[in-house]
Amino acid sequence: MNQYFEISRFNLLVKRIWVENYRFFFMAFSIMIGLGITFYRLSFNTYTGIVGNVQESYFIVGFLIGGTLFANYIFKDFSQSNQTLSYLLLPASHIEKLLSGLFYVFVLFPIIYTLAFLLVDYVFISYAESVRLSISQGSNKQMVTEANRFLIERVSGKSSVHFPNKMLGVGLIANLYAFAVLGAIFYTRMSYVKTFFTGFAILVCIGLLSYILHKLCITNLEDRSDFINLSKENYANLLPTTSFLLEATFIGITYFLTPFLIIVSYFKLKEKEV
Repeated sequence: MNQYFEISRFNLLVKRIWVENYRFFFMAFSIMIGLGITFYRLSFNTYTGIVGNVQESYFIVGFLIGGTLFANYIFKDFSQSNQTLSYLLLPASHIEKLLSGLFYVFVLFPIIYTLAFLLVDYVFISYAESVRLSISQGSNKQMVTEANRFLIERVSGKSSVHFPNKMLGVGLIANLYAFAVLGAIFYTRMSYVKTFFTGFAILVCIGLLSYILHKLCITNLEDRSDFINLSKENYANLLPTTSFLLEATFIGITYFLTPFLIIVSYFKLKEKEV
């Protein structure tokens, strides 16, 4: 039997989380639907049958805030010392405990939230189309349909959003989830609040560092070319460009930051070994 990862132990941990939290999952699903209905109802015009531009904000904001709250809840056993002790005494490896929680954060929550979004979206858009159809007698049904299919357009590739921007969005969401997991493991009490302020402080530091690097590396060539024996054209070729820095940042955020945060979470979890 592998002491690091065994599929049977992993399945038991996944089932344990479900048995202990399935009521919360159904309650969270109901809350998502309720918030979605509220968002759509506030933006719905009963006289024209048109739903306002609420889909994108509802989908993205819910994914960000709801996902981080869900990640913090899944790893709630680290919020108190007695819960942490009972969790660490489970006969499973740390990697299995971490992966079982990540399964719910990165797999189950996106499925639950997407289903809730699609359900609310389908009901309201269908109702809006029926209202619009009754008003206009069918002349503008296609217009309403195309104007409100936010998620379908994004997934099918019919949207004008460029693919790398989509990948960057997925990477940012994954980074937030992984950071919320790390915060839940790292902090013992009020972990979500502490994680939020820690993330805010990190973003401020990154912004200041980016501004300083931009000033140091990408400056007016006329101010820098006098100090070296190079033409302005050759000197410009030696300087890192804004597009290069943005591309490097995009690659780091999209592909490397989430695995790094998960690895740090694993070692932080390992430090708590009894």
